[in-house]
Amino acid sequence: MEDKIRLLMEETGCDRGEAELALSSAGYNVERAIRTIPTLLRNIVVLKAKFQAVQAHVYGLFLVIADIRHSRLFRVRAVTSYNPSLYETDLERDWYDFERELYVHRLMEGAHPSLTKELEILLNDFWASGADNLYSLLQSGDMDTMHHEFNEFFERKLQWPQVRLELNREELNLAQFQQLRREGLDPGNSEPSRGRLTEESFKLPLDLTVELEVDPQGIAASEIKPGDTVFSIISDERDIAQYISRLLGGRSGDTPLSLPTPVEILAQEGDLVKFSLRLTTGIIGQASIPASYRLKTQRHSNASWWKRLFSWTRT
Repeated sequence: MEDKIRLLMEETGCDRGEAELALSSAGYNVERAIRTIPTLLRNIVVLKAKFQAVQAHVYGLFLVIADIRHSRLFRVRAVTSYNPSLYETDLERDWYDFERELYVHRLMEGAHPSLTKELEILLNDFWASGADNLYSLLQSGDMDTMHHEFNEFFERKLQWPQVRLELNREELNLAQFQQLRREGLDPGNSEPSRGRLTEESFKLPLDLTVELEVDPQGIAASEIKPGDTVFSIISDERDIAQYISRLLGGRSGDTPLSLPTPVEILAQEGDLVKFSLRLTTGIIGQASIPASYRLKTQRHSNASWWKRLFSWTRT
């Protein structure tokens, strides 16, 4: 019995009490206990939030996913927009649907990509600087104090006073977090599937293979510059790529859809131009295309986001 407990602790990283619980529930079968561990421990906490920066006329959503047992941040995702419909998002909905809706709002009219990227960077920095306190608040479920911490963050880092902010906390076990939901599949279903993802799948940065949308009236690949926006289709066959494609709105059923994608880096090698594209924070699309091909493109605007906001509010 002692050998089984020690083996289970080494294989899963659980503590002694958790190992004993898993073994007893699995009839003291070590292999079954290893599979049982992820379903027993609700160590994953998802913090869902929506906000309105009243004076800046900005609306937003953000999501924090963390392992409270190991004080480890899985990911932070955010979106900002001038579209007030963002603030109607239901925080009680399942975390998977909330994250999916967050990505959809990134592609809707009024979304602000540069401010969204800035907010994600600031949120990651905020979490890193106050990690011990924030993980403790997540674990205890003290949403009043968490609310106060984020209000101070908005005022200090973005100069947004009087932010209307709503938070919702959801607990998951590791199996629920790792389970990729298929259409029509209950997220609580524990059956393994081809789309099952692990924590390792989300290590960033992540490179995905994409194809670029051609346009006879477009701009030659050799003439495109960093900062321009091209339209890409995620063609990568890996499960994680298909998952991200659905989250970003890159699929309608089984039909792939093109996504407007900023060009980060260009390199011409012979007759080919190699593109590195920013699909979202930490996820890069890689594509190669003949230099003479013409692509559907949006030219980069040099206007800063606050100038665009000023012109928008005057219309």
